[in-house]
Amino acid sequence: ETEGFAKQACNTPCSRADAVKRDQWYRENWWKAPEYVADWTAGGEQWCAGNMKAKDGEDPCGQAEREKRDTWYRQASDNEWWKEPQYLEDWKWDGQEGTAWTADCRQNANRRGGQEHPCGEAEAAAREQWYMANQEAPRPAKPSKAELTRRDNWYRTQLSDDSKAQRMEWLRERRENEK
Repeated sequence: ETEGFAKQACNTPCSRADAVKRDQWYRENWWKAPEYVADWTAGGEQWCAGNMKAKDGEDPCGQAEREKRDTWYRQASDNEWWKEPQYLEDWKWDGQEGTAWTADCRQNANRRGGQEHPCGEAEAAAREQWYMANQEAPRPAKPSKAELTRRDNWYRTQLSDDSKAQRMEWLRERRENEK
């Protein structure tokens, strides 16, 4: 890849010798490019291909290389992903039973794998301390089964979009007739 990651090589020109070194580095580390980091985060298979031309999981790299890459992705990824709102919500609603905020990395959090791949106890305590200090509102109580049933029944009794449109038309006609 002569243009480098994200086609940025032209922004940092170098000598011919350095260009050869860069080219060799890109050939060995192509899997560190942003599109492969995104693929790893999304749980895809492109990041573990044996070469950059392989598609859809064909020609996979060996287990040792896969572990090396996985370790690099975990260390290089945003280490404060758990501060995003969806993970704060997971903590608010589920506490210690949360399946996202307790995960060891974003990839496992996206899979709701915090129970299978938990972060360490010290890390969980630090996250919980941050959540307590940075939540907008107090942690709500989990709704009771009766409350959930009441909400479900309420949603079922609401008008469909078509019915709402018909009702609005009827109200408009009624107002016009009253004038």
